[in-house]
Amino acid sequence: MASPHPLLNNLIQPSCALAGLRLFFVLLAITLLISPYTTSKSKSKPKSSLFLSAHGRSHRLVGLAHLLWLIVGVIWVVHPPAPTPSISTDASTNEEIWAKKAAVVAHKIWSIQCLFYDIILGILGILATLTAARSFPHRHIVNRPGESGTLSHSAMVTQEEMMEHSFYQGLNLIQAIYLHLLSWMGGNSISRVGRVKSVGSALRLVRQTAWGRGLLLWLVTLPWAWRNTFPVH
Repeated sequence: MASPHPLLNNLIQPSCALAGLRLFFVLLAITLLISPYTTSKSKSKPKSSLFLSAHGRSHRLVGLAHLLWLIVGVIWVVHPPAPTPSISTDASTNEEIWAKKAAVVAHKIWSIQCLFYDIILGILGILATLTAARSFPHRHIVNRPGESGTLSHSAMVTQEEMMEHSFYQGLNLIQAIYLHLLSWMGGNSISRVGRVKSVGSALRLVRQTAWGRGLLLWLVTLPWAWRNTFPVH
């Protein structure tokens, strides 16, 4: 149920999300610190490094890059710039106009940062599944019916499951780009400020027509046509 005070609701939700995100990384850091000791028979002598062990090194290094990129996201893109100030065009000083222009540019740069971040995150997710399939070739592993290697303690992740996950990681990347396109084309605020031009007549046509958005939706769902080329569990 939403808060009866919109301003209070807007202040509480981001802080709660950030608190949950920070708690996740704290728990993750604790897990990374204690995992070498919990997986080793000797409590005083830790096992080989989680990310630098020779066995499955490519997958470990991609996993490390994925973790570091998540941390970069907390620092780099989780805090959007200040909202664009709303000013009256009839009584606007030069300072107010330039402040609004600077805010629009800041939001544009932040949007590009978010797009770049999501693309790299999606690529790392795909590489993590593919390197796992290569480094841990569980071709001959067969779990009991109804068991999943990622959900059951008594089961092991099969190579088919790894390849299946690569499809969904790619799907996540395409859907993230799709949402960015809708966000960038969703409004006309950029074209109304000063002499900042629109992204072009083609994108404007896509933004303003139902068939244009339908075309984007068709493109983002098109990968399902190749779903049968990946294992199904």
